[in-house]
Amino acid sequence: MKYVVTIFWICIAFIVVLFTTLNSYSVSINYSLGKLQVYFPLLLVIFLFIGSLFGMCALLPVVFKLKRRHIKLKGDLKNAHKELDSLRTMPVTDSVAVET
Repeated sequence: MKYVVTIFWICIAFIVVLFTTLNSYSVSINYSLGKLQVYFPLLLVIFLFIGSLFGMCALLPVVFKLKRRHIKLKGDLKNAHKELDSLRTMPVTDSVAVET
């Protein structure tokens, strides 16, 4: 499995290098204050990074909710273990009355 993952990442790196060499030109970005020349693969990496940050920010509420739930469930499990241990150490009493 380790070799498959390594081969996968080598293929990805090869594709990135190939894409970069085939598209190595500058792109002109026009904005309200002026104009900027940016290397195209660098522009793609910047937007990929910004998109990843937005994606992580969008997932933060879900992660925090799951973390709170995990902590609550761990507390419930701890309480259940305490109750089970107390039931195991409780002496057994004969509560059945025999009537004759």
